[in-house]
Amino acid sequence: MWVKHGLKPDANVLIQQDYSKVSILVNEVSFGYLKSMNEFHREKSIYNLSWKVDMKKNYIAIQWRDKQLRLTSDCLERYCISSADKIILPLKASPRCYRLARQRKQWDTRLLDFANIDCDCLADTSAICLQFASNEALPLCLQILNNMFKLDCHTTLIGYSEMTCQNVQLKNSLFDFWSNYAFTMLLSLGFRVKKELTTTTVTKIQQLSVNSRGEPYSQHPCYLKLVAVYYRVKQDRFIDINTEFDKIPPMAPSTPLKNWEYVPRIYLTPYGIYPLSIKPMKGNRIIREKKRFGSSENFCRVIIRDIDLGTPQTDFMSINEQWIKDLITERTSISIGNLSFQFLLCSNSQLRDKSFWFYAPYKDWNAERIRRWMGDFSHEKCVGARIARMALSLTGTTATIRVSRKHIQTVEILIYFYSSSKIIK
Repeated sequence: MWVKHGLKPDANVLIQQDYSKVSILVNEVSFGYLKSMNEFHREKSIYNLSWKVDMKKNYIAIQWRDKQLRLTSDCLERYCISSADKIILPLKASPRCYRLARQRKQWDTRLLDFANIDCDCLADTSAICLQFASNEALPLCLQILNNMFKLDCHTTLIGYSEMTCQNVQLKNSLFDFWSNYAFTMLLSLGFRVKKELTTTTVTKIQQLSVNSRGEPYSQHPCYLKLVAVYYRVKQDRFIDINTEFDKIPPMAPSTPLKNWEYVPRIYLTPYGIYPLSIKPMKGNRIIREKKRFGSSENFCRVIIRDIDLGTPQTDFMSINEQWIKDLITERTSISIGNLSFQFLLCSNSQLRDKSFWFYAPYKDWNAERIRRWMGDFSHEKCVGARIARMALSLTGTTATIRVSRKHIQTVEILIYFYSSSKIIK
């Protein structure tokens, strides 16, 4: 049973107290997940840190030497859990990391890790546990969380244990693209899925994948089942995925809309790949060439996001410039399911949104050959104009009639004679 700690403050009441000069010693900060309402499993820990508050930018900084981990309202859930000397902060998204630039004495250098906590651990962590050095620190921290983030604080006894080793081979490929796509989507929930899946549950998923082989996405039993499990686990933090797996009904099959395409979409961050549920989108000249370029699953909309799934800002782009260049110049590819995707193209509007089209090779077609098939754009010397011209082939349109090359040549001849007759007159 949870006991509510204090009253939730009125959102309209301004914070009167200034916490900017508050610095609290923290014995240990642990990264892991909540097994149940009062049981925390940790993967890694850092010792001897400090907790500081920035009232102007509205964040709490956990500081270790010259590194900071910033907790904001965007990455925190709407509640926290406390015990005698601990506070557990459930996370909605990964917090951002910074380093102190000593020359300017500012925390403005972005990082992808924090002390001995690497990218994989931060990506899979769904709760952080803070253990304080003094009993007086806990009430003050709860007050700050209450006032700054309007969190509901609950008090309970917290079980604290090391995370068990996972012997299940989660990276084994399943038997088709849609099974792998949905399984990657499920694993993106982090430790509370990866560390809880048993061999029995993985075997059930593999068997379901075998039975689904060759089915389209909208009728794919494995995809529909795993996406339903994904949403259930995402909504219920304390669900036992192994006991509930058989009880969760698959999503109802959707009826494909005519003249619409169903293309995979992912969020791509330096921490990993986050597949999104499939939604209909307008087709285009390239995607409709299924006999030539393959089905819609050979295409993917890749949306680059920050580690907390926010829109990338200047600091993010500066530290990941080479990573993004390697993606666009096809030096590196993206593995989604059992396919490997390479950069194809983007439009000017998609470029502003950090969104790109990627393509997985089909037969003897690849991204470079498709760009050559689009036409000769070598006369366009301006990069923006060339992208705009090429992107017309990937602009959403509704299929109407097909014009053969013979008809195009006939039209060109008629236009030529029509123009010549006007000149003679």
